[in-house]
Amino acid sequence: MDWSGQWRGPRKAAICLTMDNLGEAQDVYKGTWDKPIGTHPSMTDQLPRMLDLLDKYDIKITYFIESWSLSVYPSVVKDIIARGHEVAWHGYQHEPWASLSLEEVRDKLDKSFEMAEALGIKYVGFRPPGGELGKRTSWDLMRESGLEYISPVELEFRRLDHLNGITVLPLEWPEVDAFYYMEKFADKRSACREQRAVMTPAQFKEHLMNKIDVALEDEGFLSILFHPFLQTSEEKLKVFEDVLKRIANDPEIFCAPCRDVAKIVQSLIKSEAHHNIHPNPPPTPRIKMASRVFFDPLTLLRLAPVISSTASLTLAWDQNWMLRIFTLPELERDSNQYLPKWFHAFFRAGLPSVLAFLSVTMVTSTLNLHVHNPLLLKQRGSYYWYAAGAALAAGHLLFVPAVAPRIQAIVEDESTERSVGELRRWLRVNAIRGLTTDLGAWVCCVVAVVRTFSV
Repeated sequence: MDWSGQWRGPRKAAICLTMDNLGEAQDVYKGTWDKPIGTHPSMTDQLPRMLDLLDKYDIKITYFIESWSLSVYPSVVKDIIARGHEVAWHGYQHEPWASLSLEEVRDKLDKSFEMAEALGIKYVGFRPPGGELGKRTSWDLMRESGLEYISPVELEFRRLDHLNGITVLPLEWPEVDAFYYMEKFADKRSACREQRAVMTPAQFKEHLMNKIDVALEDEGFLSILFHPFLQTSEEKLKVFEDVLKRIANDPEIFCAPCRDVAKIVQSLIKSEAHHNIHPNPPPTPRIKMASRVFFDPLTLLRLAPVISSTASLTLAWDQNWMLRIFTLPELERDSNQYLPKWFHAFFRAGLPSVLAFLSVTMVTSTLNLHVHNPLLLKQRGSYYWYAAGAALAAGHLLFVPAVAPRIQAIVEDESTERSVGELRRWLRVNAIRGLTTDLGAWVCCVVAVVRTFSV
């Protein structure tokens, strides 16, 4: 389903800021906590500062909390709720959810929901500890428990969706602070083609700012995760505040807790189902769609390389087909007489067109690598195709030393006896050039454009 234009008011994109892990629940589960229960330093240092920043920028979030922590830090949880944030379920003690049996899932669920109910909390959302839902978590069980949405971090759930009666609000590892700050995520960083070593807050910030721009361009959805216990420096807290500031200052962003975004998705699904049952005449196409295709400068920039490379390829093969006529044995005598004049006239009128088409392909392909979110092109798999298109278009010029002497010999053939021979040699080089650089550049540009607009 296309989510563009579906967010409240004039908003182009929906962003859910989230937090995970409250206190020492996971450490207690692993047996690594050696301090008194209820004394986790993040409760008195990082979390209060983060909550105050959220108040400052008037942003509401979803905090996925382990149910064990509800009874350990009840006043903290009540304060989170009082500030207008959503408390959602994050397992019982951050157990490795994907490895639990169905019986263990039921046990954790029953125990967790009982503890939440005692504090007056009704869970509607769930993010599995570790990110993966696993094969044993029953969709029926989640629905029966009152869950309305899930927010997993796994390849199976990469898009905003509504499956088996439950809304899926996906999260991806590069939008998680732990992906950058923790040693144990080295393999995940490698899988995402990033460095294995721990990364910097500046790298995390740069990625998030680019992803926000991508979400606006796609008119889509973005989920971001910060762990309070990881905000251990002023630099890291500054990243958190800079993201809040970026979101708060943009009127085109709809930032809300996960439950609110899930309700919008659910209402749209119901509306779509209603229209499928009671079809109406198709709505008038949105003007914005037409304007984006034909008048948006960015769209024209994305399309320009395939247009110019098509013109170059067409011109190259038109030349090849037409000039072969001059090499026919029955026309060779007349060809030797007229070829010098033809080439002289062509280079005065045709050469500027050839150079213009090649220049447009090289320049616009290169601009696409640098203008307006190159990250978007990398994510859609078109960035390196644009780069290859530019390189191959430039490669056309590498053949100049091989063809220029042939053309000069034809133009200067005053004896009118060897022009056809030179033309045959020129055609062989031109065919090789057409099959390598011209055709190659066109294929790369076509793939780049298809990947860019295939969303």
